Amino acid sequence: MNELVFFSGLPRSGSTLICNLLGEHEDISVTSSSPLNQIVQNMKRMWSDDPFLLSQLDNNFDIVYKKLEDSTRAFIETYSENGTKITIDKNRGWLTNVEFVRSLYPNFKMIVCLRDPRQIFASVEKAHKKTSLLDFPDHMDANDVNNRANILFDNNGIIGSCLKAVNNLQDIPNIMPHLFFFRYEDFLQKPQETMDSLFKWLGLETKKIDFNNMKQYTFESDSYYRMKFCHKIKTKLENPKTLETTPISPRILDEIFRRYEWFYKTYYPELVSVTQSQKEQTISNVSQISNNNIEEQVASEIDDVLKKNKKVKK
Repeated sequence: MNELVFFSGLPRSGSTLICNLLGEHEDISVTSSSPLNQIVQNMKRMWSDDPFLLSQLDNNFDIVYKKLEDSTRAFIETYSENGTKITIDKNRGWLTNVEFVRSLYPNFKMIVCLRDPRQIFASVEKAHKKTSLLDFPDHMDANDVNNRANILFDNNGIIGSCLKAVNNLQDIPNIMPHLFFFRYEDFLQKPQETMDSLFKWLGLETKKIDFNNMKQYTFESDSYYRMKFCHKIKTKLENPKTLETTPISPRILDEIFRRYEWFYKTYYPELVSVTQSQKEQTISNVSQISNNNIEEQVASEIDDVLKKNKKVKK
C-alpha cells in the first residue's frame, strides 16, 4: 500500500503549483481537488443517522465501530492507490478534519499552504477584474470591493473559513508535528530550497526542478468558481507581485491585518514588525504635519498681532 499524504491550506496560496511540482517526483502521484474528503464525510453522516447501524452499536459497539474504521480506511486506501510510493490528496476540507484523519491514521502527514491574506484577496480581485462580466457563484455584490472582502473573509467564506481552520489547529493537542506549513512567499524567494525541505519531510530524495520549464499534471474546473480562482500554472516561475499590480484600499488591507493579527504573529512574524513600523511612521508623519500646521498658525497669529500694534502706534 502506498502512503497517503493530505494536502490542504489557504486558497490562492500556490497549492496547484506545488502539487504539480511534487508530481515531478517519480515516487509521488498527485490529484487535482479530490472528492475523497467529501465522500468520506458523507459516509460518516449517512451511517450516523442509520437506525439499523445505531441498533448494532447499542448491542456490540466495539466490534461494529472497528468495522466502520476498517471499512473507511479500506475505501480511502483503495480510492487513493496510484502505484507510487506516495499519493498526495488535495482538498481544502482536510484542514477542518485533521482530528478525524488522525483517528484513522495516527502518524498522518498533511501539507498546509499559507500566504499573506492580503495577497490572497488581491489575487482574487485581480482575477475578478479580468472576468467582471461573470458574477461570483454566491452572487456577491460585484461592484462593492468592501462587500466582496467581507463575504470572502466571513467565517463561512472561501478565505475566512480556511483561516478559521488554521486558527483551530492551535487548539488541537500535539497536531503540529504532523503538519508542514508551506509559505508561498518562502517558495518564491528560494524555490528549490523550499521544495527540498518538503521532499525531505516526506522521507524522499530531493528532486532537481527546472523552474523555467514547469509542467502541469492536474487540472481543475475553474468555471465552478466563475473563473475567479484560476488554476492554470505558468511554465516559468515568476513572482506575481499581486499587491503591486492590483492596488487595494489601504483601509481594507489594514482591516484584514487587524482581523487576522493572530495569523501574522504566528506564521508571518516578520510582517508584524514591518506593519507596526509603517503605522508608527504614518503617525509620525501626521504628527509632523500637525506640528507644522500649529507652528504656521502661531506665526500667522503673531504677524497679525504685530500688524495691529503698528497701526495703533501710528
